[in-house]
Amino acid sequence: MSPSDGVSTLRRVLDELGDQPGIVHVEAGEFDSIEEPVRVPANTWLRGAGADRTAFRFANDVSMDSSGLVRIEGDSVGVTDLELDGNRANVSLGSSNRGQEYGIYVAGCTSVCIERVHCHHFPGYGIDPHPHRSRPPRHVRVAHCRTAHNGLDGITFAGVVDGIVERNVSHDNDRHGINLTGRPGSDSLVCGNVVRSNGGSGVVVQNGVDGIRVESTLVADNARSGIRLGNEGATSESVVVTGSAVHGNAGPGINVRRAESVRVSDTWIRENNGSGETTADVVIRGDGERASSNVRVGESTVVCGRETPYGIDERPGCGPSTIVGVQITGYDRNAVRLRHPDSTILGTDVNP
Repeated sequence: MSPSDGVSTLRRVLDELGDQPGIVHVEAGEFDSIEEPVRVPANTWLRGAGADRTAFRFANDVSMDSSGLVRIEGDSVGVTDLELDGNRANVSLGSSNRGQEYGIYVAGCTSVCIERVHCHHFPGYGIDPHPHRSRPPRHVRVAHCRTAHNGLDGITFAGVVDGIVERNVSHDNDRHGINLTGRPGSDSLVCGNVVRSNGGSGVVVQNGVDGIRVESTLVADNARSGIRLGNEGATSESVVVTGSAVHGNAGPGINVRRAESVRVSDTWIRENNGSGETTADVVIRGDGERASSNVRVGESTVVCGRETPYGIDERPGCGPSTIVGVQITGYDRNAVRLRHPDSTILGTDVNP
């Protein structure tokens, strides 16, 4: 169908499909004044002509009762090759954290694929799979997307089980670039992304999300931590960061804030702490009454800037930590500070 047919025609086509398998192919053009979610039912592939050719745009001053410009409401759904414009200059963030602030909302669905979507200028979240009626999203894949200039996070995985976030670019969002948050979220892969110049942290794993692997991802120039693991809400466990580059962030490159069983390997961590407000490029700390423990940093390179006294700093009450085969360079001879009596340093090369 053509956007010139109008969004009401698109809704009718999607409604007529119901849960029957089908592909809705939207040609090049723009739906420029959308006032209600475009609801995608089960077993449907909503496909545009390309992220630079088929555009959906919120109307001015829109206010909706349901979340998302595009709202996925069934299992086995694909949404691909679209531009979604949140019209942020003319749409306010809802005080109830619902409605117009989402670009794509996944309502607790299973087997969802979102690819080649440019999601920008939403008052809140760009892409947000989220539990619905106690049902968590499962097997959600977000790939080859761009999320930029959104008022909160670029990509949020809320309670997602067994998801994939790969080969996306998330930049210049007001809060985090990629945020994995909330139980029962677990066992997701964050791979091959570029996450930079966001107003919060680059990649966040928090609020009890476990079993996350961050690999081959560039995290740079964010206004807080590069990668933050855990928060005051709940401990995150079994998190792996590997094969990544983390540099130029205002806070720590890797901030183990409240996490257990963390493994950092084969990662290049360079000249973070641009604000000069923390003590190291890799900080192992606690939050409230809980501390981080069982942290291993290995086979990585840490390059400290002038304002950073330590490459790795384990705060009091945390640990044990193991530092193995890390090359640390910078402007201070105090490369590693460990506080736990069982913490160890093995084969680490320090070159001030």
